[in-house]
Amino acid sequence: QRHRLGQAVDFRRENLLTCHFYIWIDQHQQSHEARLGHRLAILHYDSTLYRRVFAVWRGKTRLSQQDRQRMDDAVDSDYHRLCTLAWCKWRESFQTALALDEAWRRASEHDRRKLLLKPWLAWRKFALRRRKRKMNEIKAASHCSRHLSSQVICEWRAHQLCMKKRREAAAAIAQHRQHQLVQ
Repeated sequence: QRHRLGQAVDFRRENLLTCHFYIWIDQHQQSHEARLGHRLAILHYDSTLYRRVFAVWRGKTRLSQQDRQRMDDAVDSDYHRLCTLAWCKWRESFQTALALDEAWRRASEHDRRKLLLKPWLAWRKFALRRRKRKMNEIKAASHCSRHLSSQVICEWRAHQLCMKKRREAAAAIAQHRQHQLVQ
């Protein structure tokens, strides 16, 4: 009966360890999924924001191009009638357009670099964090596995020692009884 009681205690301990392990695994998985969802929401928000900024920039660029086109059309249609005035205005507008073109080119280059650099840096940061997290998860899993294995081995050794002592005690009692019966 003691042997059965020992087996029952060992069985209960193993069941409790298994239950706690699966509960821990479920909680860890849920936490991981929640963090992943949060990161995906941030990435979605960033991409939406970049699209909006690009749309505003594109609209301003179209307006500028339309203004330049209208100015060119006006210069062409009134060329014969207002040659001198148009020449002066055209020269001024051309210099302004050159300055605006240069400013727009600089601005668009700056915006392009900014728009490309932010996602690139964010992606690199995300990739580095993901790689570091993956390595930490691998280390944690390895540590957990080693820790659980060492606990299982220690428990098994303790159980074997206990069973050995019980067998020796039972053998000693049996030998003592046999010795008493012989006398």
